[in-house]
Amino acid sequence: MENNIIIVGGGFGGLRTALDLARQRIVKKDYRLIVLSKEDVHEYNPLLYEVASGCNGVLTEKKMTKGITLRLSEFGRRAGFEFYKGEVSKVDAVKKQVVLKDGSCLEFKALVLAPGAVPDFFDIPGLKEQALTLTNIKDALLIRKKLMELLDKKAWPIRIIVGGGGATGVESAAEFAGDFHRLEREGVLQNEDWSITLVEASSRVLSTLSVEASEHARVRLEYLGVKVLRDTCIKRISDGRVVLAPRPLKEGEAVENLLCDFSVAAEKNFDFDFLLWAGGVRANPLLENSGFAVDKKGRVAATDTMEIAAYERENIYAIGDCVALADPQTGQLAPAMAQAAIAQGAVAAKNVLDDLEGFKIRHHYKFISYPVVAPLGGKNAIAVIGSWHFAGLVGWIIRQLADLRYFLSILPFTRALHIWFYGAWTYIKND
Repeated sequence: MENNIIIVGGGFGGLRTALDLARQRIVKKDYRLIVLSKEDVHEYNPLLYEVASGCNGVLTEKKMTKGITLRLSEFGRRAGFEFYKGEVSKVDAVKKQVVLKDGSCLEFKALVLAPGAVPDFFDIPGLKEQALTLTNIKDALLIRKKLMELLDKKAWPIRIIVGGGGATGVESAAEFAGDFHRLEREGVLQNEDWSITLVEASSRVLSTLSVEASEHARVRLEYLGVKVLRDTCIKRISDGRVVLAPRPLKEGEAVENLLCDFSVAAEKNFDFDFLLWAGGVRANPLLENSGFAVDKKGRVAATDTMEIAAYERENIYAIGDCVALADPQTGQLAPAMAQAAIAQGAVAAKNVLDDLEGFKIRHHYKFISYPVVAPLGGKNAIAVIGSWHFAGLVGWIIRQLADLRYFLSILPFTRALHIWFYGAWTYIKND
């Protein structure tokens, strides 16, 4: 068997694992450290909404993406790992092989699975076929292209539906609205030429945050002109029309308790020019296709050492959005956040190294409360750090510092500063 250490996926967790192992000079111990990804790109996903909303004709696609995309192959040359471009079709845990879609196989001594997530359409009729999503740079550029086409055609009113009031939905809706306000100031649009409706199935947007932070976000969205429909779900979509309805009642609830604006009518039709679906994700199907036992979200159970639970001490790890990792104290799952994936990648790297060196020591993922920053259009954001809330310009500054902190963690100082400053300066032009 070849001495390959294979990392599947070049996102936050996968890259952290690769960089940490490379820094230990594991490649000089007769091991090949390989990062497998179908695209030679590491994307800073928290800024995808900036690219998607960037309908400033002066900024080209290349300029819009330069601030959030980095080459995995360049990381490899600098850090000391190999980048292998290919799409994985399945993993054979028994034979210790990774099988690619082109039919080739790579054997491994240790494996870290970090394939990320894909949109979850919940079997809503027509949603997958007609909705746009925002999970990668290709999605963002497609949304930007659609927006610019509508503006070029002067297809007033431009009607946007955003499904999902989590971070992606809220950030995108706010940024779309901010961009339209800029176009109003430039005389391209008038107020009645556009509408944005955000649909959220629960009673709050950003429902994982405190009630105070959630309410601040809702008020900010409505101030920007976004219509927020709560306790409302998408029932079906067909030919540019979405059917909305009050969400299903929970036990003991009455219709009158719902915040849905049209509970009496039960259903309501909305026409749209494009619908952005940000209502949920599920694990990349790679794990299920490989025969691993998964939950209803396609996630595999993992231990706090980041090993797949059914394969402990067999050098098979999983991190990020593809794992269900429960806090033994609270029963709550580790959040699907970049910070958690990075921490899990660091744990996996330490345990891979100790396994290969024959050490019995094990490192464990620590369950902590991570800071959250949600941009709310322009130089405005809500930042939640422990029990502290920072809103408006201060929140936006915290977000900029968080972006810089990440780039400094993966790049040399000068390069990190350049990428961060370029992105911040470029995306301000959307406001």
